Amino acid sequence: NQMYGDQNNFKAEIPQLETTISTLSQYNDINQHQEVSEIVRNTHEKMKKAQEKAKKFTNRERLMGLNESDYSNIQVLNKEYEPYFNLWTTVDDWFSNHKSWLNDPWEDLDAPDMQEKVLNYIKTSNKTIRYFREKDMTAILKIGETVKQDLDQFKPLVPVAIALRKEG
Repeated sequence: NQMYGDQNNFKAEIPQLETTISTLSQYNDINQHQEVSEIVRNTHEKMKKAQEKAKKFTNRERLMGLNESDYSNIQVLNKEYEPYFNLWTTVDDWFSNHKSWLNDPWEDLDAPDMQEKVLNYIKTSNKTIRYFREKDMTAILKIGETVKQDLDQFKPLVPVAIALRKEG
């Protein structure tokens, strides 16, 4: 009985997630990156918890010999949500780290970490640009392209920073 109650509460949470995810396409101002990244990070935590709960309920139903509930919509939601999460967290991390790399003391710069982050940002930006281009979402696509352009301009500086930060 407790499991059924927990499952009913969980099933009521799913439409809230759907609503949150469906509103992510509204955010198309790069200057809102901090607020939007906070929203997608919170949603990411909720998505992880939802996936864990779905797995737990499915396992319990299997153990009790009950018909398993269909939670495939959570996987669909996650797939729909992931590009927004990747875009906005990359944008926010890029702006934060870029500012730090340019303004913090030179002695504090971790050049190998910078190189790894820049390469990851470029890779993630390429994926999100491709996704939003396929979905014909030009306003959000422009955000990804702007960040990618900034990254491409910054990338040639990374080997210089690595060379200058070596102890030799």
